[in-house]
Amino acid sequence: MLTDRDRLRVRVKTRPSSRPTYTFQLECRFGENDEWMAVFRADDFHERPHLDILSPDGSKRKEWLFDYGDDKRNMIEAQQLIRERWEQERQRYEAELNR
Repeated sequence: MLTDRDRLRVRVKTRPSSRPTYTFQLECRFGENDEWMAVFRADDFHERPHLDILSPDGSKRKEWLFDYGDDKRNMIEAQQLIRERWEQERQRYEAELNR
């Protein structure tokens, strides 16, 4: 369960003439800093579902996810993955911040 120092930002865009797109992004606050920092994101831009694993230095690593061929299922799976990995990704980001 997310704490008051963590939030999940959700964006789903639907358009009649094209397929829906989504973004699920974990944002966290660390230490005394009240600024929200993007830590981990799942989206389907670039025509394929993937994760962006963000680092404090501004770099990011992309992990391609399985494409079920169904936009709704891809969105559900991405959201579930964020919910399963949020603590691990928060700890990773915080460790990188403290290096």
